Amino acid sequence: DSDNNQDYHDLDQPTLVDSIRYFATCEGNYTRGNASITAIMNDGSVRQNLFQSINGRPLGAVAQSMAMIEDNFYIVLNNSAKVEVVDDKQFKSQATILLYNPRPQPRYICGIGDYKAVLTDATCDSLRIIDTRTFEIVRRIYVGSPTNQMTAVGTKLFIKAGNETLIYNTATDNFTKLNFSATADSKMVVDKSGYLWLLT
Repeated sequence: DSDNNQDYHDLDQPTLVDSIRYFATCEGNYTRGNASITAIMNDGSVRQNLFQSINGRPLGAVAQSMAMIEDNFYIVLNNSAKVEVVDDKQFKSQATILLYNPRPQPRYICGIGDYKAVLTDATCDSLRIIDTRTFEIVRRIYVGSPTNQMTAVGTKLFIKAGNETLIYNTATDNFTKLNFSATADSKMVVDKSGYLWLLT
């Protein structure tokens, strides 16, 4: 019983991530491999190179984006053509997802439920589907053009694909297109009321 009580007590202890207010992804210099994650702590202090200080190795080149999916953070490294996965408690490495198609440039990742995540790529005409339990790429979905930013609203995933905006229905596995065009680097955000804003 005492061991079980100790386990429950440990679950209540604050973790490293609990003490962090914000994360900042620092791209670093292209090809230099000096990307990093900066943590702004709850007390206002700043902790640099969080990934390297905890995991004992460099993060990689060009930290493009970072997202929390289930119990892990996914850090997309554009120039290193990989995704680093760390846990949501102590920021310890869980997996490295490597990309192998010619000259991949991963951009953004988004969870879509059922232990799946979608990864976009600025040089590939397909989306990659990642199993978030095994951290393996299990599927590629052809969309016909490179993909960039995306955001989810319910079961719909809005994806920038070239100058078009695609809507991927994760429940039916079907695609539709919005009836207007926007630049490839347009930004998308969802407000607190669930409305999608496309900044062109």
